[in-house]
Amino acid sequence: MWEPSSRYPDPSVQVLDPAFNAYRLPLASVERLATGCRWSEGPVYFGDGRYLLWSDIPNDRILKWEEETGAVSVFRKTSYNANGNTRDRQGRLVTCEHRGRRVSRTEYDDARFRLMADQQMAAALKVTAAVALTKLGGDATVDVRTMTDYLQASARVDELQRQLDHTVIHAPFSGIVTQVETVQPGMYLAAATAAFGLVSEERVWIEANPKETELTHVKPGDPVAVTVDTYPGRVWQARVESIAPNSGSEFSVLPAQNTSGNWVKVVQRIPVRIAVERKDGDPVLRAGSSVIADIDTGHRRSWRDLF
Repeated sequence: MWEPSSRYPDPSVQVLDPAFNAYRLPLASVERLATGCRWSEGPVYFGDGRYLLWSDIPNDRILKWEEETGAVSVFRKTSYNANGNTRDRQGRLVTCEHRGRRVSRTEYDDARFRLMADQQMAAALKVTAAVALTKLGGDATVDVRTMTDYLQASARVDELQRQLDHTVIHAPFSGIVTQVETVQPGMYLAAATAAFGLVSEERVWIEANPKETELTHVKPGDPVAVTVDTYPGRVWQARVESIAPNSGSEFSVLPAQNTSGNWVKVVQRIPVRIAVERKDGDPVLRAGSSVIADIDTGHRRSWRDLF
């Protein structure tokens, strides 16, 4: 029974022809790589891939031994009773095929690796297709516009379009922009942040705050005579546009009501909006100006109102 040698030179290495003495390596030893081959020829070593090939002639195959793992596998089957192997300058296997009486050159390794890579890619694509089919509910012909992913993406697009539309501010009416010095080019404004003021040139109104006792007979549409402190002696015609449903203090931060039961009666003021009728040639009315509004309710008092 063969056993590996423990001394050098290995006695299993014998030179039958003295002409080959110059090629003998004194530190080389015989190592068993594989068994079960009755007749083997043509070993060739591929250093770049670190594997050895040889022909198993009776079994019509070429075997491969991998140096890294020591595993032996079939490199090619059928080999046409190849009995001689070598490699060319490009690293390709050159084989002498005894049965076909020919010399062949093969790139089997590269082709096999490409085949394995393609098979792995095909398997990955099958898994991807299966996942996509599962998302479609198992029906590849389903209308994608009814799928959850499509609806979610459509909702995101609509939301982004809404946000994009809000990047442009549209004035509800024409007028004069004020306090623009606080806004600079490239400045970022958060939502609900006031950028500047807009004073209308067409819709001019007055916000009056008469006492609640003065609104007994006031109603929307009543004519109003308006004088402005800026233009003494000039009168503008106006009309009552609306009357607020609450007093000015009703929605204040600290309303007058309390929970102690004590109550001090104070005359409240009710906001009234008065629309001013503009005419060609009228002077400019500026926001915040002081005015006097005289409302004509059409009510005539009698001596009975005094009692």
